[in-house]
Amino acid sequence: MDLCNHNTAAYQPRLTIYDKDYKPCSSEVKKAAIKESVVSQSSEALCQGHATLIAKNATLRPKQVELVNAVRQAFKSGAQRPCVMAATGFGKSVVAGYIIRSALDKGAKRVVLIVDSLTLINQLLDTFRGMFNLECGVIQGFNEQFDLTRPVQIATPQTLDRRFKDERLGGVYRDYKPDLVIVDECHIQYQGTRDAIEYWGCKVVGFTATPYAKGMGKTYDALVKASPMDKLIAEGDLANYRAYSHASPDFSGYKVSANGDIQGAENAYDDGLIGDVYETWATHASDRLTIGFAPTIGKCEAFAELFRAKGVRSLAIHSKLSDAEAERLIQQFKEREIQVLWSVAKLVKGFDVPEASCLIDCQPTFSLMRHIQKGGRVLRPHPLKQYAIILDHAGNMRRNGLFEDASIEELSTGKKGEKNADRQEPKNEPIECPSCKVEIRKTDYICPHCGHERQKVSQRPDADEIGWAEGELVEFKSIGQCLKSIKTMEAKARLLAAIKYEASEIERKKIMKGEVWLKRDGWVATQYRNIIGVWPDSSLKNVLPAYDSVISRYLTSKRIAFVKSNKFNS
Repeated sequence: MDLCNHNTAAYQPRLTIYDKDYKPCSSEVKKAAIKESVVSQSSEALCQGHATLIAKNATLRPKQVELVNAVRQAFKSGAQRPCVMAATGFGKSVVAGYIIRSALDKGAKRVVLIVDSLTLINQLLDTFRGMFNLECGVIQGFNEQFDLTRPVQIATPQTLDRRFKDERLGGVYRDYKPDLVIVDECHIQYQGTRDAIEYWGCKVVGFTATPYAKGMGKTYDALVKASPMDKLIAEGDLANYRAYSHASPDFSGYKVSANGDIQGAENAYDDGLIGDVYETWATHASDRLTIGFAPTIGKCEAFAELFRAKGVRSLAIHSKLSDAEAERLIQQFKEREIQVLWSVAKLVKGFDVPEASCLIDCQPTFSLMRHIQKGGRVLRPHPLKQYAIILDHAGNMRRNGLFEDASIEELSTGKKGEKNADRQEPKNEPIECPSCKVEIRKTDYICPHCGHERQKVSQRPDADEIGWAEGELVEFKSIGQCLKSIKTMEAKARLLAAIKYEASEIERKKIMKGEVWLKRDGWVATQYRNIIGVWPDSSLKNVLPAYDSVISRYLTSKRIAFVKSNKFNS
């Protein structure tokens, strides 16, 4: 059976030659290049459609190089199907292109990349051809770029599954036998994708920002973690953000769907949300390109209509629209013809508009994956984006925590009784300071803003105590942000005392090992400066060490991250 064609008209293998700007050359230039042997290939290779592959500006960032090396190390350690955890905006497409480029250079003949987004297919084609000069075929419906003779195939899981099962074509795809398969958004776990991977038996690399899905460990045998989100934010590879949240309604009587969303949650909004959605947006983000999430298509349309009534260009994008209509709306959004675009799930994946800098979340969920995926839509860096704004009208920040707090050490095996990684409790639940009303961590018994000390409680309050609350949203800050905002001399003294206590513990352990720590005072001053931004005031030199659980955990986490970073780089 002809591998090049599903229909009667045969596909001809094509050779693309790029000019100095890496744009496809005209047929005349192509003929001249071949005639002058600019392309170093035999006639037989040209007939097979395998062009010489030359990477253009395929320079990876240091973090991406580290990730590629970590993937290689996973294979060397015996893994056959590592899963890569990399945050939205890390540059997974570029890393995937580099891995494919390297595989082909080392002798691989066929590579399949499985993506669950029609929009992403065109983005990948541009990236792969522009940066890595990869000739790609597309396995998706009746796509015009279908050509199985090309070394790289970009496939959608739906089409691949149908053709695997097709009586006439199934043998072609089952016998295709790629050397490497790369799966984008591998946490979705399509059955057709799993079947193809198992049948082909080749090496696999999965990519996802959220490897929390149940049973992922059945398909992937190692977890490779890229630079964490907090580090990417700190170094400018992701945009920083300010989150405004509130206590959510009591959803204890509602059912939770398989993807973690709360069924019937739209009924909780019939009498209005906490605060006013439009007024909150107008206060914090009226000049920003904004995306919004709501529980249902009807609610998306209702919110869009609410904004239009206020004079804001707003529409809803959803599954009832054709692919062409959806693409048109996204293009209008990119061109700012639409300022606020609402969705249920259409924008959760395959949506890449770095200019978007505000998220309105009116879609309550217990899913950590959905929570992080939604936040990632506005965290891509952009020259005009100092920080993103999250307006959480669903209580998801309280329910799931800050985006960068999510963590996982191993993939779920799906065994009975195993904890669901996608339903993690927030590491440090935020609450409102009873004195200054600012959002702080629940473990901050001394408010880093005003120094108010609250009484410790032995157990969490009952869920019934959390209900609707009137008023404006308040800013939701991480422990690092809270510490850096310390202003009063009393709070600074407590911070320095806690750092001195940590130093004394480190010194004690060193003495037990027979070591001498000569840089103790310098370490204390440096930790203080890293948090506050200035060296300790001379008036604080007589502050005695004092234990503080919050600052202790914060400094410990920093030391662990430092040690892990050194091991990773060595």
